[in-house]
Amino acid sequence: MKFKGRFLAALGVAAGVSCLEPAPPAPEGPSRRLVSLNPSHTETLLALGVGPSIVGISDFCPPVEGASRVGTLYAPALESIARLKPDRVFTVLGEDHATPRRLKDLGIPVVSLDPQSLEEVIASVSTIGAEVGVPERAEELAAGLRRRLGNLRARAAARGEGPRVYLEVQDTPLWTVGPGSFLHEALVAIGARNCFPDLPRAYAPVSPEEVLRRDPEVVISLHAKKEDFRGRPGWEGVEAIRSGAIVDEKDLGPGALAHASPGLFDGIERLEGLLYPAGVPR
Repeated sequence: MKFKGRFLAALGVAAGVSCLEPAPPAPEGPSRRLVSLNPSHTETLLALGVGPSIVGISDFCPPVEGASRVGTLYAPALESIARLKPDRVFTVLGEDHATPRRLKDLGIPVVSLDPQSLEEVIASVSTIGAEVGVPERAEELAAGLRRRLGNLRARAAARGEGPRVYLEVQDTPLWTVGPGSFLHEALVAIGARNCFPDLPRAYAPVSPEEVLRRDPEVVISLHAKKEDFRGRPGWEGVEAIRSGAIVDEKDLGPGALAHASPGLFDGIERLEGLLYPAGVPR
């Protein structure tokens, strides 16, 4: 299946699309002072319209007016967080770091979420909305995301088999995605075929030789530029490199597929438009 012409045409028609549009301010309700240590949760809070209630964010979160930087998920500035007197601190689940426990030891309420599937991303919107006092807005947003996901799947079914895709999240060493990750689900939702459906974990390293053997028709990178792939020794024979079917962050928009937030669905739709610019009537 050849995607070069349709793919390159798509690159010129959708530049500059934002991956997350903050919602209008939420209606007045219970006073909230919120801290988010995860970019995904920060984006969700902004989409729910509670940006003015955010008083602290991690060093890796998108900027929020009036919010202080309070370190990182794995190395939070606990004293700074405590001084902010938050009603809620949003962090992630996981046994490999002690941040939730350390915050709870200080008497700070903690909400830990780590969505790994598209449905869990949608469910996290409802959970976060309930925690910050805007459950109706959250349910409305979640319902809209479910409709969009259903539409993506319906269009994929109408198109039939899509291209073989290699999605690279890191290059030293090469890491890609497999079943159990929302990125794999995103590819499936638009009808693309992940080159590594047999990956043993949601995210895992792969060898360059194995990527070359599987000969992807499209390469998607969340970190590198197109020219980085063209300069890799031995990759000149890969179908995606020969045809120019390479998607990088510039095409998708910053962080478009990186975060488990409502903006992820903007990124998936953007990717669908790049792979299938002729599309299917919506």
